Amino acid sequence: MTYSYIPPAFELYEFDDEPLGTRRYVCRGFNGWNGPVNSPAQEVSLAWSSPDSAVLVSTTGQADDARWARLSAAHLALGGTTLPIPARPGSTGEVQEEIQRIAESTELWSPLHPIMTGGTSAAVAVLSGFLLACTQAGSGHVLVAATGVRIDQLRVRKVRDWGAYDIDATQSHPLSDLSR
Repeated sequence: MTYSYIPPAFELYEFDDEPLGTRRYVCRGFNGWNGPVNSPAQEVSLAWSSPDSAVLVSTTGQADDARWARLSAAHLALGGTTLPIPARPGSTGEVQEEIQRIAESTELWSPLHPIMTGGTSAAVAVLSGFLLACTQAGSGHVLVAATGVRIDQLRVRKVRDWGAYDIDATQSHPLSDLSR
């Protein structure tokens, strides 16, 4: 049996770097997905980076509540080491405690302008060395975790060009393609 990534049924979003102006050495990449192997992805994360900034944008088809979106955005930032967060908690337990604190502390979150064309207002949390945002996209959510990006530069858009990525996440791929 061949195991494979199956693309989601919803649109995927990426970081819109146009508000930043021209930057050198900008990279885009497929960061990962959540969901069962051989079933459509339930969440897909795309990465963007430059020498002084990094952004993860995760699109999900799940229509859960605001607390879930905050929890998922915090996990996007702290659940791995993709983002260079200077004050990252040390142990796994401390990371989990910080993710829970961010999700449950409504006072950390503020309303934000829509971060996508035609979108609803977003929620944003500015933390020590990084920021998080979440907004609805159709019946799902778009979650953002970023370092080196100001709130006024925070925008997402539907993916424009899969050629800028290492894979096209709208196509099925064997798992070996995703582990390069």
